[in-house]
Amino acid sequence: MAVSAVATMVWSTDAMNSASDTIAKTILRRGCGSPPPVADLTDSHSTLLAGRQRRGSVIVDTDTLIRMRAVIGRLARQLNTTATGEGLTPTQASVLGLISARGPLGLAELTELEHLNPTMLSRVIGKLTEWELIRKRPAPTDQRAVMVEVTEAGDVLFDRVRLRRSQVIAQCLDRLPADAVTKVVDALPALEALAEELRVHGGSTGPPPPDRP
Repeated sequence: MAVSAVATMVWSTDAMNSASDTIAKTILRRGCGSPPPVADLTDSHSTLLAGRQRRGSVIVDTDTLIRMRAVIGRLARQLNTTATGEGLTPTQASVLGLISARGPLGLAELTELEHLNPTMLSRVIGKLTEWELIRKRPAPTDQRAVMVEVTEAGDVLFDRVRLRRSQVIAQCLDRLPADAVTKVVDALPALEALAEELRVHGGSTGPPPPDRP
């Protein structure tokens, strides 16, 4: 399938980036980057299925859950290379992208959105500020509070990351059969809903794993 043919389909690589990034980030940050032992899932599987049956939802078996989590992890690792190519860690790229899209943001809001502990976020903010990709400013309603906003250099750099991610996805879609591309596109709304569920209701069984600032 030619790239131009893919481009004519109703889909957005930015939407794909957003959905896959949110899902992967939530899973990897909560220590789920690799599939757990099958026994760990099997122990609670009957409870999981019972709950879904009561809600009349589609039953997803253990193997499918493991496959889903594994493929999301692989997608995250592949897309993260676009950030490391710009000299950023995945966490730094994620924070920069969030500030670029939603900023200015307060540190408390960033902590909640990124699921980072304050110490880790402080290190990331320090690095991005040092590299002049973001800048700090007093909050308009409280001069003692700090907000962060992206600089022009930060916008330019993250635009390159975003463009590269879109190019990678487009090139990979171009190598897939047309019916597979259609299925991926059709799945986007469901992936976006899953990403939002993970962000809001995913919950955590413990503190976030260590990460490099």
